Amino acid sequence: ALGIAVFYPVLMFRFVMPLSPAHVFYYPVAVRSVTEQYQSVIYLFFLLVPVAFLVQHFADKHDCKQKESSSGSKPKKSFCRQSVCYAAVVVVMAVVVAIAFRVGGRTERFSALMAWKAEQSDWTYIIDHAHDLDSYNRNTNFYYDLAVAMTGQMSYKLFDYPQLLGNEGLLIEQPMAGSVCYPTSTMYFLLGQISAALHYAHESHIYYSHSPYVMRRIIDCLVISERYDEAEMFLKQFDRNLLAHKFVRSRRKFIDGKYTRMLPVEFVQGKQQIAVKDDYIMAPPYRNFEQLFIASKNNQPALDYLLCYLLLDKDMENFFNVIEASGYDKNNLPKHYQEAVAIYMATTQHPRKYATEVVISPSVSRRLAEFGSIVNKMGGNAYNTLKQSFADTYWIYYTFENPMRQNSSPKK
Repeated sequence: ALGIAVFYPVLMFRFVMPLSPAHVFYYPVAVRSVTEQYQSVIYLFFLLVPVAFLVQHFADKHDCKQKESSSGSKPKKSFCRQSVCYAAVVVVMAVVVAIAFRVGGRTERFSALMAWKAEQSDWTYIIDHAHDLDSYNRNTNFYYDLAVAMTGQMSYKLFDYPQLLGNEGLLIEQPMAGSVCYPTSTMYFLLGQISAALHYAHESHIYYSHSPYVMRRIIDCLVISERYDEAEMFLKQFDRNLLAHKFVRSRRKFIDGKYTRMLPVEFVQGKQQIAVKDDYIMAPPYRNFEQLFIASKNNQPALDYLLCYLLLDKDMENFFNVIEASGYDKNNLPKHYQEAVAIYMATTQHPRKYATEVVISPSVSRRLAEFGSIVNKMGGNAYNTLKQSFADTYWIYYTFENPMRQNSSPKK
């Protein structure tokens, strides 16, 4: 029974999304979430095997009692042989666990943990542990950016994690693969861009058709978009999952009109608003974020994504267009936006009127003066000196154009 408890998750690797040995230990619920009827039968079979061992054990015990009563002598037990068998089981279990933890390395396990925390909306954990890896990691970059956006800290803490990929670090769209599509779908779903979330969920479904996460995402997007016939088709398929019945019932209640005033509490999982749900031809990221901003100016995470996307692209013209329309208080702009306005004023001969009206805090002005002084003295060699004190500012990114990319090869 103990051996099966270890080997069963290993056999179910292919049903976990994305595929990684680490997910067996960090995704305990996902491991049990099989989606097809024949997989459910396999699941029940593995649960019944320990019962068979117990039945055999009690049958052997009963036989021993009968032999003892008939012969009048107690049968001898080979404790040495039993001990060797138990020790062998323990060794095999230890080897399997060690291999599963070693395969893929620490980076893959950490990426799996970040993905799991994002599914649980545990943004504080992601922010606090983003620097646990010794080197830059693209997936951690993505989940960190998503976490600070969902907690309203993106305009203050974006550069606390090195943005080596520029605005490509805000969303993972390339290469097209299931492990890439699903996180991108998660980002758009959290921001409220349902059409884009559904598009990437369908792409992920091609690669991971058995993933319960992908199925839930597709169903939720279809229900929000009021495409109930398509949602029912996926609900019928997902209802084969032994652990999905509660989810399926809640969505069908909504489709049947029993939830008429609002969505179920667990449906949107605390999302602030569903701003865009109409069908349209897939647009580039900037247009997706812009559409969210136009649809709902109260969607703060989407607004921060749009503004930070423009900052990382160094598109100051559109940055000012958006921030003017956003209604931000000129006297109290967030830290990174103040930094952007300050360096724009310092490097532009004829700045926009809006930029001249923004109030820059004394601390930001003082730090910019220190930054400029070091750059003037050391020129292009100033980066190593500046990164100690200014790594968390927009200025070092703006001035050196992703300086660390020259010395690293981040995976795209």
